[in-house]
Amino acid sequence: MSKCTTAISSDAPAQELERRAVALGKSLGIPFVRADCTDYPVLLVVTPCRLELRETGQRKTGAVFSEFVSGRLGKRGKTAGASERMLARAVGFKRAPLTVCDATAGLGRDAFLLACLGCKVTAIERSPVMAALLADGLERATTEVDLAVIIRDRLRLVVGDARTVLAAMSEDERPDVVYLDPMFPAKRKSAAAKKEMRICRLVAGDDADAEELFAVAVRTARSRVVVKRPLRAPPLGARPAFTYKGTTIRYDVYLPARW
Repeated sequence: MSKCTTAISSDAPAQELERRAVALGKSLGIPFVRADCTDYPVLLVVTPCRLELRETGQRKTGAVFSEFVSGRLGKRGKTAGASERMLARAVGFKRAPLTVCDATAGLGRDAFLLACLGCKVTAIERSPVMAALLADGLERATTEVDLAVIIRDRLRLVVGDARTVLAAMSEDERPDVVYLDPMFPAKRKSAAAKKEMRICRLVAGDDADAEELFAVAVRTARSRVVVKRPLRAPPLGARPAFTYKGTTIRYDVYLPARW
């Protein structure tokens, strides 16, 4: 995984914000700078409301952050749409209790949706900066009573390399499903999606070891491995047992018992 030179910045001169920014920077091993610093391609910014990533330089664009209460995802969390129903079918959710390990959590959207559907989810993220963004989004979401229950009872964040975390699981800890959404090129996506993917790639790097993670996932999952891919991209592993297709993405489903 490639590394990104990332700075942390306080968005206001308030001493409390600055203390938080300095403390978070120390915990993540990144320096503290001011918000107008352009020495780094991306800043992890502490604002009064949230943590967010901001791109610097001439390509400076809007902020990237983890959000589960407002906007498109907040609405989807309460009422499942077509894409969420397809995700539910891909992981095999049929109202019965189902444990899912999202091994490439990122900003946590799919992990959150799976938890809203009723799955018990372990979200693994190896980038400390991305994990900090996700933890911040989850913490802010707990201000909503209905979401607080979902997050407390069904969604757990683990910071670490999913290959190591999965391999270390005992027989009792093995999930029913391992879900993978490796970083892939942002072709045929909206400008907002391209911006987000570009900034996240600067921070977390490409998933060059996705095939290694897939191999560990197949050995760990009890029921199935689900891989999210662009619609026309080649499979990550061998030929899947079956596939669920949307308009721009698909879910390839592998059944470890057949391997």
